Amino acid sequence: MSTWLIERLQNQAEQAMRTALLAVGIEDVEDIRLQPPRDESMGDLGLPCHPFAKVLRKNPKVIAEDVAANVPQGDGIASAEAINGYVNIRFDGNTLLKGAIREALDSGDKLGTVDDHKGEKLLIEFSGPNTNKPQHLGHVRNNILGLAMSNLFEAVGYELVRTNIINDRGIHICKSMLAYKLFGDGATPESRDRKGDFFVGDFYVLFDQKFNEEYSAYLKEHPGESIEKDDYFNTKSDLGAQAKEMLRQWEDGDEEVRALWEKMNNWVYDGFNETYERLGISFDWVDYENETYVLGKGVVEKGIDEGTFLRRDDNAVVCELEKLGKEGQKILLRPDGTSLYMTQDLGTAMRRLEKFDPNRMIYVVADEQNYHFELLFGMLNLVREGFGDRCYHLSYGMVDLPSGRMKSREGTVVDADNLMDELQQLAVTKVKEYDADLSDEDAFERAEKIGQAGLKYFILKFTPATRMRFDPEQSIAFEGETGPYCLYSYARINSIAAKLPDVETSTDDEVLDALGSELELAVARQLMQFPMVVRNAAEHIAPSMLARYLFQLAKSFSTLYQDKNHRFIGAEGHLPSARMTLGRAVQAVLQRGLQLMGIETIEQM
Repeated sequence: MSTWLIERLQNQAEQAMRTALLAVGIEDVEDIRLQPPRDESMGDLGLPCHPFAKVLRKNPKVIAEDVAANVPQGDGIASAEAINGYVNIRFDGNTLLKGAIREALDSGDKLGTVDDHKGEKLLIEFSGPNTNKPQHLGHVRNNILGLAMSNLFEAVGYELVRTNIINDRGIHICKSMLAYKLFGDGATPESRDRKGDFFVGDFYVLFDQKFNEEYSAYLKEHPGESIEKDDYFNTKSDLGAQAKEMLRQWEDGDEEVRALWEKMNNWVYDGFNETYERLGISFDWVDYENETYVLGKGVVEKGIDEGTFLRRDDNAVVCELEKLGKEGQKILLRPDGTSLYMTQDLGTAMRRLEKFDPNRMIYVVADEQNYHFELLFGMLNLVREGFGDRCYHLSYGMVDLPSGRMKSREGTVVDADNLMDELQQLAVTKVKEYDADLSDEDAFERAEKIGQAGLKYFILKFTPATRMRFDPEQSIAFEGETGPYCLYSYARINSIAAKLPDVETSTDDEVLDALGSELELAVARQLMQFPMVVRNAAEHIAPSMLARYLFQLAKSFSTLYQDKNHRFIGAEGHLPSARMTLGRAVQAVLQRGLQLMGIETIEQM
């Protein structure tokens, strides 16, 4: 749909207000923007008249009265009223109700979409796991933010490229590989009945355990010596020496080491894919660090030739931060020629620029990397003029859990899969309470969707920058501002329809003319707002706007349904059909909105 009802009514209201302002002597009215009053009972859109007091030399209350008297009605405008220096316009209820309902029911998968960014390409990077362990709670927030924002960006017209960067090289990867080589005895994920990423993660944990044993033994043998773990790893440890040697062999292309690396990484990828599938996530392009760190070296070497970067006397290559308006230097290549994360990110960004040429490039990464991305975008501007200005860091806060809840086997990290399993188990109990006769298979299938809805909604209802505490039990509550409440509201409309088997929905005028109460109008106003909510959530990178809206819509419909004067069952004339049609419109918007958040609806709760 090219123009939504809310846009048409806003345009009509603004044009009507311009006409009224010209009539009272205000000529510069091109940039008039009406805003909803704080109190919804005062109208749909309002304009303060205080800015015109100097020009007209009148009290704003008098100006508002004059303007209100000159607002032309019709074309969806029912009335204009002056209140305390404001002119508040009220839309025609019949136009609003019919338009909002028909829009929701007739738009299909285009519901809420706009063409603001048609013809523009947006690349979004999210997830970014390491191949030495399963994804954890921090990845969960990253994945869910990336999924929701991808859907929202697509809804406002962008051509999307969903990308992931897999950190598949480095000393941390070699620790898992070495532990497997020394202690794995040829085991496989299948032989131990272990998910691939958990299987490899076990060996990462095992390396740490064996290293701690070695470190403790050394301290006992040298009671007077004080040495930190990192120093011991780099200078004294036999395991540390073996891990570093394995990294050197990997970088030299040793066939045996590379074969082990590839085998273990493939186990991890299989595990990651299961996690992504469960979350409803897929990618259009995946970068791997083992490739991009080499590309980054090329970018830096070219920068030296062009005078962008500087090679110091100790052979290290740096960016002088003065060029970015900061102090100091940022090392891009160590004296021995090895690269850093910044090097890799420069190479990754330049490859994406050349391959996809995106208008915007967004990185979903935790706020601990804020300074890193500030420098990265500045350097990208140095390497390719204006490129860094296309980039944006979607920074998000850490996720905490209530003390003692769902700790993983390491005692410090909550794995994504364990968290999802726990939520499913909690939801099964609630599902069985509502329907004791439900089969175990159906109960677990329903509970999985409820758990996913609880997890995704809970995370998305907070602004990304907020450090949040995830409460598993609260997240799957069927009451309050939760995903399951929205699912319940969607399914409840099916339950209402089941109680009215002979009532058919209809968008015919004679049916919808039966509506018009304040509660019915309140629901229609909320329905009408949906495209603007989607637009604002995308533009402000704030999926919390959508989460809050869906809860309010569900609550408004619940208020209508529970009101004794708005019966669905037993109402006269066209009212049962009209109210059921309004309910189906709410259901369509709830389904589409939840879909944008990555949440699948349930037909029956």
